[in-house]
Amino acid sequence: MITFHSPWFALAPAIILIACNRPAARESAATSTQPSAPQQPASLSDSATIDLATARTTALAKVRAGKVVSEELEQENGHLVYSFDIRQGSTPGIEEVQVDARDGSVVSMEHESPSQQAKEAQQDQKSR
Repeated sequence: MITFHSPWFALAPAIILIACNRPAARESAATSTQPSAPQQPASLSDSATIDLATARTTALAKVRAGKVVSEELEQENGHLVYSFDIRQGSTPGIEEVQVDARDGSVVSMEHESPSQQAKEAQQDQKSR
C-alpha cells in the first residue's frame, strides 16, 4: 500500500471545487431570458453613460407587456442611442424604442409593421 503524506493531497478537493465554480464553467450552463449583449465598437460603448440594463428597463416601460427581441447601441441622427425592437404580445410588427445612451431619455418610439421590418433588414444587410 502506498501512503501519501504531502499537504497538497489535502487541498485537492478545494482545488477541484474552485476549478468547477469558475465563471466560464457556470456561463455555459446558464440560460438567460434577455437577448445577448450587442457587440459594439469600444468607442461607442465608452461614450455611453447609461448602461444597457437601465436603457432596457426604460424602453420596456414604454411598451406594455413587451419583450425585447433585439437591441443595439448605435449612432442615430446625431444621438448615441440604445435601439430596442420590442414585440408586444400577438400584435403584428414591433415597437422600436430608442433611449439616449448619455442621459437615459426616450429619443423616439415608432411602430414598425412586418413589411417595414423586412425593408429595414434588407437595408441593414446592404450596409454591412
